[in-house]
Amino acid sequence: MLKSKSCPLSCLLDLKKSIDSMEDFRNISQETFDKIISITHVKEYPRDTILYYEDDPMDSIHFLLHGCVKIYKINKFDNEVIINIYANSCINQGNPPLINYQALISKYSYNNIFCLKNCRILSINSESFKEMIKEDINLSLNMLDRANKLIEDQENIININMIYDAKAKLASILSKRPNIFNDLNKKFISQMLNISQETLSRNIQKLKDENIIGLDINKHLVVINENKLNSILKAE
Repeated sequence: MLKSKSCPLSCLLDLKKSIDSMEDFRNISQETFDKIISITHVKEYPRDTILYYEDDPMDSIHFLLHGCVKIYKINKFDNEVIINIYANSCINQGNPPLINYQALISKYSYNNIFCLKNCRILSINSESFKEMIKEDINLSLNMLDRANKLIEDQENIININMIYDAKAKLASILSKRPNIFNDLNKKFISQMLNISQETLSRNIQKLKDENIIGLDINKHLVVINENKLNSILKAE
């Protein structure tokens, strides 16, 4: 068992239990399960570690068990363009983010991947894993579900960057990731939404005034009226 340095609770990790609890591996055969265990390892990375630069070779797919990573590109003006920010904690072991899905279709990274916090990452050899997908129908179906969710995420990113106004951008990210303000600070969220921190704060206040979001007893931002939140997106 591995003791996490990155988790404030110092959670212990049992690799077999972690694999068994993940939605991507539900209903797979015992043979497939044993093979996955044999090609999997877990490693902790300190904050500010760069996992990959764009076009770096990759030999594994990575699931974020704990921590926070930033996926980004550098444009021709040397400006950072955030593609996504993934966050997870030891509480959510069943559906950890797959932070480099492209390793299933390419040997090279499409993006830069950077640890914003101390991270615990579960890595699986991608070439061996692709062979297992061909052999185990349930694993194939599970990964197809994962691919569909990733496509939805990409569609949402396109909407955020090209279609929605600031208020709709905020509504969209809250509808997809209602706990995002518990995981990330406003600086990173504003970068994800491609708006200024001032614009973000102003639209948070608008949603509060409209009784769409509020604060719980722990002072965490929560959605209190999903219907109103979704109506903002339908209006776009």
